[in-house]
Amino acid sequence: MYKKNLSEYDANKFMAVTSATEEADVSSMGSIKNKEEKPTMYAWFVLFLVFAIRAVHQMHRQVIGFAFGYQAIGNKFNSPDYMITAAYP
Repeated sequence: MYKKNLSEYDANKFMAVTSATEEADVSSMGSIKNKEEKPTMYAWFVLFLVFAIRAVHQMHRQVIGFAFGYQAIGNKFNSPDYMITAAYP
């Protein structure tokens, strides 16, 4: 009856979970989920380090983009003192 509404994978998964006949079988299935390991302190450190490097990289790109795109106004226009693109073409 349930196999009509579920995919074959889901139906087999449902049948495997609900076909346990003894309490020992059911309780052992629940304890498998509880044994999942939590992230270690090293994993959190690496995640933070990757995030920090990515944030610094993005900020660096924005600052360099602004510096190269800046155009001075008035008599400072095309002056190498105020525009990176005029100093380094």
